[in-house]
Amino acid sequence: MGGFFQGLRFRLTLLILFAMVPAIGVVFYSGFEQRRVLAERARREALILVRNASERQRQYVWEGHQLLRVLSLLPQVQSGDRRACFRLFSGLLRENPQYLNIGILGLDGYLVASGLPVDKPIYAGDRDYFKRVVRTRKFAIGEYQVGRITGKPAINLAHPIMRDGKVVGVIYVALDLNWLAQLTYEARLPPGSEVTLIDSAGIILARFPEGEKWVGKPVLEGSFLRGSFSEEGAVEDIGVDGVGRLYAFSSFGCNESRSDRVFVSVGIPKEVIFFEADRVTKRSLFFISLIGLFFLLAVGLGGDLILFRGLTPILEAAKRLGSGDFSARTHTFYSRGELGQLARTFDQMAQSLERREEERRVSEEKLRESQERYRELADLLPEVVFETDEKGNLTFANKRAFEVFGYSEEDLSKGLNVMEVVVPDERERAWESFSKALLSEKSREEFNLRRRDGSIFPSIVQAAPIVRDGHVVGLRGVAVDISERKRSEEELRRAFAELSALYQSVPVLILLLDKERRVRKVNDSVVRFTGRSAGEMEGLRWGEALGCLHSLDDPGGCGFGTYCKDCPIRLVILNTFRENKSYSEVEVKLSLLLDGREEQRWFNINTNPISLGDEVHVLVSMHEITRLKMALEESRENMEVLRAFINANPETSLLLDEKGTILLANETLSKRLGRSLNDLIGCCLYDLLPEEIGRLRKANIERVFRTGLPFRFEDEREGRTYETIVYPIFDTEGRVSRVSVLGIDVTERRQMQESLRRSEERFRELFNDAPVGYHEYDMEGRITEVNQTELEMLGYSREEMVGRPVWEFVVEEISREAVKAKLAGALPTGLPFERTYKKKDGTLLPVLITDRVLRDSEGRIIGIRSAHQDISRLKEVEKEMESLEEQLRQSQKMEAIGRLAGGIAHDFNNLLTVIKGYSQLSLLGFKGDDSLRGSLEEIVRASERASNLTRQLLAFSRRQVMEMKVLDLNLILRDLEKMLRRIIGEDIELITHLSEDLWRVRTDPGQMEQVIMNLVVNARDAMPEGGRLTIETANVVLDGAYARSHVSVVAGNYVMLSISDTGCGMRPEVRERIFEPFFTTKEKGKGTGLGLSVVYGIVKQSGGNIWVYSEPAQGTTFKIYLPAVEEEGEGFQRREVSGEVPRGNERILVVEDDDSVRELTVRFLEKQGYHPLEAKRGEEALELFKTIRDSFHLVLVDVVMPGESGPELVKKLKEVSQNFKVLFMSGYTDNAIVHHGVLDKGVEFIQKPFSFEGLLRKVREVLDKKV
Repeated sequence: MGGFFQGLRFRLTLLILFAMVPAIGVVFYSGFEQRRVLAERARREALILVRNASERQRQYVWEGHQLLRVLSLLPQVQSGDRRACFRLFSGLLRENPQYLNIGILGLDGYLVASGLPVDKPIYAGDRDYFKRVVRTRKFAIGEYQVGRITGKPAINLAHPIMRDGKVVGVIYVALDLNWLAQLTYEARLPPGSEVTLIDSAGIILARFPEGEKWVGKPVLEGSFLRGSFSEEGAVEDIGVDGVGRLYAFSSFGCNESRSDRVFVSVGIPKEVIFFEADRVTKRSLFFISLIGLFFLLAVGLGGDLILFRGLTPILEAAKRLGSGDFSARTHTFYSRGELGQLARTFDQMAQSLERREEERRVSEEKLRESQERYRELADLLPEVVFETDEKGNLTFANKRAFEVFGYSEEDLSKGLNVMEVVVPDERERAWESFSKALLSEKSREEFNLRRRDGSIFPSIVQAAPIVRDGHVVGLRGVAVDISERKRSEEELRRAFAELSALYQSVPVLILLLDKERRVRKVNDSVVRFTGRSAGEMEGLRWGEALGCLHSLDDPGGCGFGTYCKDCPIRLVILNTFRENKSYSEVEVKLSLLLDGREEQRWFNINTNPISLGDEVHVLVSMHEITRLKMALEESRENMEVLRAFINANPETSLLLDEKGTILLANETLSKRLGRSLNDLIGCCLYDLLPEEIGRLRKANIERVFRTGLPFRFEDEREGRTYETIVYPIFDTEGRVSRVSVLGIDVTERRQMQESLRRSEERFRELFNDAPVGYHEYDMEGRITEVNQTELEMLGYSREEMVGRPVWEFVVEEISREAVKAKLAGALPTGLPFERTYKKKDGTLLPVLITDRVLRDSEGRIIGIRSAHQDISRLKEVEKEMESLEEQLRQSQKMEAIGRLAGGIAHDFNNLLTVIKGYSQLSLLGFKGDDSLRGSLEEIVRASERASNLTRQLLAFSRRQVMEMKVLDLNLILRDLEKMLRRIIGEDIELITHLSEDLWRVRTDPGQMEQVIMNLVVNARDAMPEGGRLTIETANVVLDGAYARSHVSVVAGNYVMLSISDTGCGMRPEVRERIFEPFFTTKEKGKGTGLGLSVVYGIVKQSGGNIWVYSEPAQGTTFKIYLPAVEEEGEGFQRREVSGEVPRGNERILVVEDDDSVRELTVRFLEKQGYHPLEAKRGEEALELFKTIRDSFHLVLVDVVMPGESGPELVKKLKEVSQNFKVLFMSGYTDNAIVHHGVLDKGVEFIQKPFSFEGLLRKVREVLDKKV
C-alpha cells in the first residue's frame, strides 16, 4: 500500500488533481467575468433605452413648441373660434397620436376650445404652466400630471396667444406618456422585463406590462426608486411585483426643479441576464469533471502522455499570464471536449485581463497628464513648493526649489530627505514640526535652510498633510525665503544702536589704571561722581575708587573677591592688558555706594591700552548711561510698538508736522503713492496728491492743528470710498506739534454695511410678512422669536407669546412630549404634521407645521424653528369637496341618461318622418267619410305624439335646435301672465316680483316659455287644495366661493328666475331624481315624466343651471340662473300660421341617403307644384348639379350622410354656382351647422320628423327670403 503512494500512478493522479484546480478557477473566473460582462451589457442596453426614451420626450417637446408657435398665429386661434379650432385640433390629433389633446385657455383659466369634445366647463387656471405663460409671455412646459379631460398622464406644453403685444389666451398641447408601450415593443426586451415611469414622489405613472394593475400606486418601501437617487444610473433591486431585476434609470423633465422630474426605469430579470453565463459555467464544470475522471482512469493505461500533451499549451499560457504577459494565449484548436472549452475559457479570461491592463494603462496616462499639469502650475509659482512622504523623503519639488537649493532632479530621484536642507541645530525642532503636521495640524515656522553649496538662508515653511483614501501619506508645503526681511531687521538694529550712541553723550568717567589695575589718574567727572578727591582715589583699585559694593564687602578686595572673577569690567581690563588691544562699548551694571546710598548704575565701558614709558596702562572711559539706559529701554519698547502697529496696519498710516511734511509712514502709503518709504520721508504730503485732493487734505489737517480736536472725513476716489482720521499730538507745552493720519479704505465695509442693512430689512420684512406663521423656541421649549403673521393668526401680542412654552398654545396633549423628544434628538424634524392651536379669543385653529432644528457652530441642538400654515380653509374645502362630488355624480348621471335619450330620439326621427308623411299624403287623397280616414287620422295623431316625445327627449339631452335671442325675461313673463292665471285656476294666488333694470340673457324665447309653463303646471299639481305661486326675477352675482361649491357653475353675472309654491314639497329621495326622464310621482296616465327633464335640458343648453329646494309639506322652489350678456335686446313674437299650404314651381334638388324619406320629400314637393330632382349621395348630387348648373333654386339636403356630409356637399356646390339657396334637414343636431344646440347664423334648418305642411311652409319661407 505504501508503494502505491510512492508510485508514479499516485503522483500522476495528484498531478491531474492539481492541474484541474487552475482550470476550475479559470472556469469560475470566466463565469464571473461573463456575468459581469452580461450585466454591464444589459445595463448599457437598458441605459440606451432609457436615454432614447428621454431623447424622444425632448424631441416631442421641441416639436410641440414649434407646433404651438405656429398655431398661436392662426386667425381661428387668435379669434378663439370654437368650431374652427375643434376641426383644426381634432385633425392634428388624428395625424399626431403622440398628442392627447390640443386646446385654448382664456385669461380666466377656463377652456375656450379643444380638440376633444368637452361637455362641461374645464378650469386650468391653477396649472403651473398656465400661470408661467401669462406671467412671462413665453413658452412654458408644465409638470407631469393626469389630464382633466383625457384622464391620462401627460405633459402640458403651453404658448401665449399674442395680439397687439398683449397675451389674450394660452394654447396648449398635452403629450401622451403611453408612447412607452411602443418603445417597449420596439426594444424587444426579454420575458419578465418591465418599463416603468415614476414621478419624483415614487408614484407609478405608467408601467408595461400590467399597467392597469400598478398605475397610481407607490413603489415598494425601501426601493431605490423611492429614495434620493441620481439623474441616471443602474442598480439591482426588487420590483413592485417582487421579482429581482437589474434596473437602469434616467430622468427627463421640463423644469429645473427636481420635484417636477420623472424617471423612466427598465428592469431586466437577473436570471435572464445571467442564464447564458450560468449555463456555460455549469457546462464547463461538468466537462472538467468528465476530463478529470477520464484522466484518472487513463492513469493506469498510460494516459499521462495524452494528458500532458493537451494541458501543456494551457499551462504555458498560464505561466506567461502569471508572469505578467497579458497577451498569453493557448493558441490551440478549440475542440468540443473539455480541454477545448478550458482553453477557450482561459483565452477569454486572458483577453479580459489584457483589456483591464489596457484600461489601467490609460488611467495611469490620464493621472500622469494631471500630475504634469500640477507640476506646470507649481513651476509658475515664485516660492518653493514641495511634497514628502510620511518619512520626510521628498517626492516632488517645483522648478523654483531646484533653483533655490541648487539640487537637480537626479538628486531628487536618488533620494533626498527634507531634513537635509535644514541646518543641523534646527533639525530636531523641524522634525517635531513635521510630526505635528502629519497629525492633520497645519504648521508654519521659521527655519534656517542650507543650500547644496553650504550657504544658509532664513525661510518660513508652511506645510499641511496630504490625505488619500482617508490616510495621511505625506506633507505638501511652501518655503518662502525671508533673507531680505532679515537684512531689514539688522539695519533696524543698527539704527537703534546709533540712536543709543546719541543718547550716551553724557559726561564720561575716565580712569587710568596700571598693570595691577590701580588708579593712577581720574578726571573731574569721576571726582564729581564719587564725591572723593583725586588724591584719595589714586592707588586704589578701580572698584574701590568707584565705591563698588562687592569690592567693599569682600575681604579680598577689588579683583580678588568671590564676585570679581565674573566681573565684566575686570575681564575687559585684563584682556586689554593681555591682548594689548582696545575694547569699546562694553555695557556693565555696577552696584555702587554713593553718598551713603546703595545704587545701581549703568555704564558704557571703553578701554584702550596706552604705553606710558615702559609700562602699559589702560585708559578706561565710563559713560554713565543709567538714565539713558532706562529711557532707551522704554523708548525701544515704544518704538517697536509704534513701528509694529504702523506696519501691521493694512491701511495708510503716517505722521505729519505742521507744514505737512511726512515724518513717518508705512508700506501701505508707499504702495498707494508708488514711491519708496525713503523717498516719502521728508516730502510734503500735499505735493504728492492731485491738486484738488491735496487742497482738501491741507484744509482738514490745518483744522486739527488749529482746533486741537480729532477730525474724521470721507471722500471717494477712483470708485472707492476712503475714511481719513486725523489725531493731534501735543508737545510738552500743550501745543499741537504733530498729527497722526490714518487713511482707511472703507469701500467693502460700506458695501457690507449697506448689504447687511438691506439684508436685515428684507429678512425682517420676509419674516413678518410671510404668508405662514414662524416661531422659534429654545431647549426648554420657550418661544424666543415669533413673526407678525403668527401673532395676527392667534390674536396675541409679542409680549404674550415670547417666553412661554410652546405647548401652552397647543390643544393636543402629546405636543409637550413631542417637542422635548425633538429637542433631545429622539424624534426627526422636517416632516409636516397637523396641530390645533388655541387662539386668544378661545377659538381653535388647525395648522400644518413644518419644523427643523437649530444648531450652534459645534452642531449641537439649541432650539427649533417652526412654520405654521393656517389650514382652516383647507378643512372647509374638504367638506365642500364632498358636497361637490355628490353634485358631480348627479350631473354625470343626468348626462349619461341624456346621451341615451338623445340617441333613441335620433333613430326614431327618420321612421316618424315616413310614417307621418305618408299618412298625411293618404289623407289628402280621401274624400268624404271614408272608413279608412279615421284610421289614418289616428296614425297621424299617434305620430304627432311620438314626435312630441322625441322632441322632449332631444330637449332633455340638449340635442334640439335652439334659435337664440338676446331678451329680457320680464317680457316673456308679462306676456305669459294671463295664460298662467288661466292654467293655475282661481284657487291659487299668483304673485310676481319682477326686478327693474333686469339684465339681458341669451336664450330661445319659445323654449323658455316651455320651461316656465312646465314649472307652473308642476306647481299647480302640487297644490290641489290651492295655495300661493310666486314668480321672481333678479340680477345676481355668483362669486368664486359659490362657483367652487356648485359643480359646473362659473363665477360671473347671472339673471335668476325663481318659481316657488306652497304645495306638498318633496322627500330627499324624490328630489334627487326629479330631472330623470320618465320619472314621475303622478298617477299612471297623468304624466310622462318628461316635463322637468325638458326644463333641465333647455336650461343647460342655454348655458345656465337649475337648483331645487324642497322639504315635505314646506313647498318647493326652483331657481334658474342664466348668464347675463351685455348686448341690446331683440324683439320677439309668436309665429301665427294660417291659410292654405303654400305652393311653388321652383326647381329643387333633394339630397337624402334614406330612400323612404327622400321619396316622401319628393312627393310632398311635387304635390305643391315644385320640380324636385333627387340624389342619394353627395357624388350623385354634384354630377347632377354640374349638368343642370344654374337651374336649381333650392338645395334640400340631409346634414348627416355616409361619406360626404351635407355641409361639405354644399361647399362643393357653391364652387360650381352661387345662385341657389340651401335648407338643411336632420333628425339629430350635428356640429357641422349646430354648436351646442345653437343654430349657426344664416343657416336654414328643419328638424325631422317634419309634416307635409311644415316642410312646404319652410321651403316657401327660404325661397322667399331675401339674401
